[in-house]
Amino acid sequence: MAEYRIPQRELAKACGCSIDTIFSYANGKCREENMDIGILKKIAAYFGKEEYYFCNEYLKFIDTVNVPEWLKRKRKERNMLQREFAARLHIPLNNYKAYEAGIIRLQFRYWKKIENLLTDE
Repeated sequence: MAEYRIPQRELAKACGCSIDTIFSYANGKCREENMDIGILKKIAAYFGKEEYYFCNEYLKFIDTVNVPEWLKRKRKERNMLQREFAARLHIPLNNYKAYEAGIIRLQFRYWKKIENLLTDE
């Protein structure tokens, strides 16, 4: 914003969010994995950047992958039941079931555990 000399108020209005949101994103007051992907994409468009310019790998993954299907596929590739896969990853079974059903968004910490598991194999 400083490089483009854009006030936070103007960017917030253009992106349809509050000034507080822009302030917290710009000043590291909000963890990246908790940022709103839609707002980050609007900010990128505003500055003429690539769609996922302000998104980390987790946010890109969440926005571009059918997470429930991905989880099911990875679990089935290992011939594991939901409870086995959840236990291996130290994810509460109810949470895992909700992730696989698409009821709640896969949390960053669990995404990281799954990525680590896949990398270690």
